Amino acid sequence: MKKKKAFTLIELLIVIAVIAILLTLLVPALSQARRQARAAVCIATLKSWGMAYQLYAEDHKGKLPEFVPGTVHSTNFMENLRDYYSDINNMRICPEAKVVSTENNTGYQALSFFGDTFNAWQVDPTALFVADDDWGKGSYGENSWIRKYTTTPEKPYYITRCWSKIDAKGEARTDEIPLLMDARWNNFWPEDTDDPAGVQSYCTGNWAEMAAVVMRRHNDGINMCFMDASVRQVSAEELWNLRWHRKFKRQGRVDLSWLK
Repeated sequence: MKKKKAFTLIELLIVIAVIAILLTLLVPALSQARRQARAAVCIATLKSWGMAYQLYAEDHKGKLPEFVPGTVHSTNFMENLRDYYSDINNMRICPEAKVVSTENNTGYQALSFFGDTFNAWQVDPTALFVADDDWGKGSYGENSWIRKYTTTPEKPYYITRCWSKIDAKGEARTDEIPLLMDARWNNFWPEDTDDPAGVQSYCTGNWAEMAAVVMRRHNDGINMCFMDASVRQVSAEELWNLRWHRKFKRQGRVDLSWLK
């Protein structure tokens, strides 16, 4: 009788070891490919937002949305640009931050939560500045220095800093003025004096500061749409070197080597 051919135990172990090594090499590559794909979707979405701002400005004689405290229609990009986008559920969501964070309540409404690097933010539907038919979630935020303030206790301070118009009046290159980007809340007002060391936690004490965007959501930073509707990735270290408002003193690249 002929002997049946079969793998020896050693041969099987060698095959299993080779498969394990291949998986070790392939899984990180596949994970990186998925992250790159999600980043590409994020960039495409931000490009659409850039065009929405451009269309808004065209319809309002070059002016950007204003900020009118206490109103639904003039405090946030979600409502101001409603006529220029339709898919609310997806347009506000970065693929890397889809799920709402429920770990960091804002302290103002029961269902309002700040987002984080890989989680979306949520505004309580009962908040006065959110429209009744708005789902109140997202993972992008607006540089609110682009808006003119109509009412504020510190009106002169804001007037000298806000851009107000899409052309920036020749004071700066529009591809250096942040418009909309990956963020931990829907709006904020960064200052050059914001402490880089203060971004380790994000809370009611610094929600309107640079801490809102200091993350490594996409590689070493975030995706950002600028006033000229261009979109690019910006490293966390570069954030202090942009023109957030008209008086912003650029600080160059800051040291955030400790930031993961």
